[in-house]
Amino acid sequence: MLRAHPQLIHGKLEKLHPTHLTVGKAEVARKRTEWGNLGKKARKATLDSH
Repeated sequence: MLRAHPQLIHGKLEKLHPTHLTVGKAEVARKRTEWGNLGKKARKATLDSH
């Protein structure tokens, strides 16, 4: 099975702007909602497709 490779970008915390954090939180909230709406089989299929 192929695995997704995270694309991590290293940076200094003091270089982040408030919008970076806000956009990240919004993305996590959106993904959490999407995941919560999926059934057990759909979750497995989603993970298997990555």
